[in-house]
Amino acid sequence: MVRNNKTYGILTTLRGFCFAFRRNQGQLFLTQMFAAHPRPPNTEPLPGYNIPTVTTMMALYYLSAMTYNLPDTQEIPPPGMVGQLHIPFASAELAARAPVTGVRPPQVHQQIQPAFQPQYQGQNFAIDFEPWNQENNLGPKTWLVDLEPLGIKAVLKLWELEDESNKFQEAAIYKRLESLWGICVPKLLGVDVIENSNSILIEYVEVSRMFSPSFINV
Repeated sequence: MVRNNKTYGILTTLRGFCFAFRRNQGQLFLTQMFAAHPRPPNTEPLPGYNIPTVTTMMALYYLSAMTYNLPDTQEIPPPGMVGQLHIPFASAELAARAPVTGVRPPQVHQQIQPAFQPQYQGQNFAIDFEPWNQENNLGPKTWLVDLEPLGIKAVLKLWELEDESNKFQEAAIYKRLESLWGICVPKLLGVDVIENSNSILIEYVEVSRMFSPSFINV
């Protein structure tokens, strides 16, 4: 579940099913173990297994729908640790010891072209990206992220398609408006700051309403 960023999971003994839910920072929640089949008449229940009120297939369909409709949960290092969580694969050799989970250092960030210098060029920072939090969703394919250890917020915009023309076009527009950065246009902080992400990173500008319009009945 952690390796594939999945929020829900299933643990089965073939005789029963246990359903799992996880959150970031190593939080795992498990249901009780449910028997895979109803108890036959005049038989004792299996010790340690609960008899479900729905069929196993109904539970699997329900969990599959929840998994499809909810975003994945990316496991990130604890606060104060900069980088990405690294989970090595276990060896096929039974004699080999279990791998140890670690934290990878921040990756080198790409540039749109040699003439473009990201705002934080030369500084190592990691993106704290939690798309499952609704308050971070700023619109279609746009999220509010934290840049650590800089301690500032930014806006991450992603494109799913392999075509990168929209990304480069939008970055070029920001570049042409560079003289207005910080005045009436957000700064362009970087392009593809997450490897193979087809994304741009721009400054987060918090806008407050200066006045509230009042209306009269005419």
